[in-house]
Amino acid sequence: MYLFLIVGIILLIYSILNVYNSISNGAGLLSGHHHFISLISLVVQIILGFTFIFLWYSNGKYHKYYIEWDDVKLRYRLPSSPRTQTITLSDIQDADIKSRNLELNLKNTGTKIINLDGIDYDDLQKLKEQFL
Repeated sequence: MYLFLIVGIILLIYSILNVYNSISNGAGLLSGHHHFISLISLVVQIILGFTFIFLWYSNGKYHKYYIEWDDVKLRYRLPSSPRTQTITLSDIQDADIKSRNLELNLKNTGTKIINLDGIDYDDLQKLKEQFL
């Protein structure tokens, strides 16, 4: 997931270093045919850098759903929520899956309902094995 961010940052840093080297050598960005091609390459690198960073950002922001659990916690993110939510498994008194909703009865905060519409069938079966 961070690959797009890393590639984007590397391309932007490389582009900035190229501009700095060109200016510090006194050649200027548009003096001669060779430098014009370098300028076009630089613009393409900058566009690609921002594109990769945008892809990284949009991939994380518009992810359909995310749900995982281990021996201690249940973590999930829904399309309507930009942040990952965490529930400690020891706080769950009872769990049930009804019509594509995971209903969790929690000790201190009452009932939490997690909509499972975006979850694949295999993932839904794993949830049922864990919580039912």
